[in-house]
Amino acid sequence: MGIPFAATGCPTYIDYQQNNVGWYVNDGPEGEINKRTDEWENLLLDMIDNYNDYKQEIDRCFEYSQNWWIDNRVQDIYHTYEEIVQSFR
Repeated sequence: MGIPFAATGCPTYIDYQQNNVGWYVNDGPEGEINKRTDEWENLLLDMIDNYNDYKQEIDRCFEYSQNWWIDNRVQDIYHTYEEIVQSFR
């Protein structure tokens, strides 16, 4: 969608992270929750203060992100479900 975003740096976003798409706050030990809260706050405030820079950067990644748009992945999704169904036959 071309909107700058922040996400938790977890395996769900590994492909985006490896391709420098978006901005992430990584999970850490439970004892560091306050530190992560500060990291989230700092990142979000920086995104607000420097929105035009973040917008320009995310626009650069737009074409790559379309690889993962659900409408462009219908065949992959279909084949995954087909494999699951076949495994139970």
